[in-house]
Amino acid sequence: MKNRIFKYLLILFIFSFFNINAQKSDFMVVNTNDTIYADKIKMKYGKIIVKKDKKKNKYRFDEILSYYDSKEDEHYERVISPFTVKFKASHSDSDRYDYKKREMSFLNEKENDNLNKYTFLNRLTKGKIKLFSYTVTQSGGLMTPSNPFPTAGYSNTRYFIAIYDSKLESIDSNSFLKLDKDVYDILKIYLYENNEIKKRLDDLYLSKPKAKKEQVINLINDYNKSVESNK
Repeated sequence: MKNRIFKYLLILFIFSFFNINAQKSDFMVVNTNDTIYADKIKMKYGKIIVKKDKKKNKYRFDEILSYYDSKEDEHYERVISPFTVKFKASHSDSDRYDYKKREMSFLNEKENDNLNKYTFLNRLTKGKIKLFSYTVTQSGGLMTPSNPFPTAGYSNTRYFIAIYDSKLESIDSNSFLKLDKDVYDILKIYLYENNEIKKRLDDLYLSKPKAKKEQVINLINDYNKSVESNK
């Protein structure tokens, strides 16, 4: 009897171990909606770097729809970059008939457009109303004999909101996304036609201390669930 119980517990432990590890895998969804699992996926230098079975592959942004970072438990979704700034190439009169140079310039512009068109933002909610974050981290300087007082590092997070795949709207907030008046005014617009959510939003806005990011995320997710249940 004891042996049977031991074997049962051992099988249960092994199953749980593999199940937990499977859930911890990084994965990405490509344009064909196929899912690819990997040991590590990260965004670097305008590419998606995928490490699997000790091999690295690089993907362009326009080849990937989304990816999941299991270490940080973060979902990243491809969006039209809200940071894109376009620069038009200029040609001097002497370049007018230099067709090879103009062709290379055109190809470079296309490549840069493709690179700058998309980016990946951390998706914080699931459903109709999408809340995204984008964090920029700057490392501090190193202490050296010539630099005994190095500058400290810092990180800054920006937030964006959208309905499904609509154009992103920037949320004027600090890195902690507290429910101040600016955030409250935007959420009133996006979380519409739901009196229960509206009341919760009003209560959170009037609460002391101000509601924090986790409470904002939970409110949006609850709104999204109500949208799905009413379909």
